[in-house]
Amino acid sequence: MRDGILDLPRLLVGSEGTLALFTEATLRTLPLPGGQALALLGFTSLDHALRAAQLAQATGPAACELLDRRLLSLARGGDASRAATLIPAAVEAVLLVEYEADSPAEAARSAQELVEQMRWGERLAVHAVAATDPAEHDALWRLREVALPSLYGLKGGSQPVPLVEDVGVPLDALPEYLRRVQDILQQHQTTASFLIHAGAGQVHTRPFLDLRQPEHVARLWALAEQIHALAVDLGGTVSTQHATGLARTPWVARQFGALYPVLRQVKSIFDPRNLFNPGKIVDAGLGISKRALRVLPAPAHPGAWLLRWAEPGAAVRSASATAVASAVLNCPGSGCVPFFAPRRRRPHRRVPRRICCVICCRREATVGSSARTTCARLPTCASIARCVPWNAPRTSTFLN
Repeated sequence: MRDGILDLPRLLVGSEGTLALFTEATLRTLPLPGGQALALLGFTSLDHALRAAQLAQATGPAACELLDRRLLSLARGGDASRAATLIPAAVEAVLLVEYEADSPAEAARSAQELVEQMRWGERLAVHAVAATDPAEHDALWRLREVALPSLYGLKGGSQPVPLVEDVGVPLDALPEYLRRVQDILQQHQTTASFLIHAGAGQVHTRPFLDLRQPEHVARLWALAEQIHALAVDLGGTVSTQHATGLARTPWVARQFGALYPVLRQVKSIFDPRNLFNPGKIVDAGLGISKRALRVLPAPAHPGAWLLRWAEPGAAVRSASATAVASAVLNCPGSGCVPFFAPRRRRPHRRVPRRICCVICCRREATVGSSARTTCARLPTCASIARCVPWNAPRTSTFLN
């Protein structure tokens, strides 16, 4: 409500498709900035980085991102390795602070002043550099762009699980929130990575768990309950950037308290037949663990995987088939998996998962069948239409 008038566009946009359907929209655009500059700040502790982020807010940055030690380590070994290797090994956390202005000179001056303040004024940063050239600016941003997808390329059964990864808290509560989240993780003997939008108080926490193990699934829900409850207790929100969806709906009632019945009334007024996005934001219905979590089946016994084609007699058991199966099972559906080089030993590179699956399947098919095949959506895939076309025939399956 604004001056007693219902702001219908804001209400509908914030409803995440649970109230109505848009058939047309008129958007307001903003001019691009005349200049951009980026300050990279390195710290020996996460606490120092959070303190610097709070101080940086007074300078009016356009963005302020914090990478923890794990993400920084992944960036050093990824496509952004040239920029990452310039950061001293003693750095435990990195802040990327971007400025936008009417001219490149204004943006560069803001970035350089922050570098001087954090390096020599506050003496919080042990490493600081300002990128004013567009090429340098893009190279430093690649630290963030490369590190996050690299999380899903880690080998092993435990993978980063994005369930408690959209929490937001007031800026002054951010240090306490992170400290208490780390205590919760330690209580459950679990490690996690943190990507923090430090300028907005948004925290993406991804605990490392193997969801094929029942005890890890139980641990996930205990973590989610404690972390979301902590965010609400600190005056924060369980959903910020990535919407509420199925994953965070169970905690909406706790966050809104006495206002939650009002949300239900609004839903019933706009959508009395419960047709739009049922089960999200209000009235979750079935347990969240049964609706939103795609649990991978645990193998009955260790061994090589069999990549079996629909064509008769085209079953192949090999080390490469095992590698393909492992990559697909670990794929979160939001990035890519390693490209498996053919026999001529082409250097490994990374390609979108849908391409990888098709190429790998074709490679294996040439061993015992024709190269004519299309990779299908596997039963254990957690992807959302990103791997292969929805109309792809189900021509292959992975069996143990």
